[in-house]
Amino acid sequence: ESVKEISKIYAQDSWIVEGTTRRLINEGLEKSDVIYYLKFNNIIFQYMALIKRKFKRRHESFIDLWKLLKHVTFKKYKKNYSKDLPLENMIEPYKNKVTKLSSYKEIDNFLDTNF
Repeated sequence: ESVKEISKIYAQDSWIVEGTTRRLINEGLEKSDVIYYLKFNNIIFQYMALIKRKFKRRHESFIDLWKLLKHVTFKKYKKNYSKDLPLENMIEPYKNKVTKLSSYKEIDNFLDTNF
């Protein structure tokens, strides 16, 4: 169901997709013009980004936030996760259209320079 729904988005002329669910992004990696890969080395920064986003998106509940924080933690430390192909390997064939950003400072510098 999710793959069918996201395929409708990828069929549009313009789109932005957030996330790293492998089965959902495969088609998008191929069809994208640009890939922004946000790789936080420290999980605390990822938590901060999710908490900040929660307060901007008032429709999300704290239960949703908790589930997402738990998901990020398990994914980071590979607890209860399958041995999917690492995201770095998935984006390797598309490296010519990947911009990797690893900190808020890098993100701010990139936005100041490009937008």
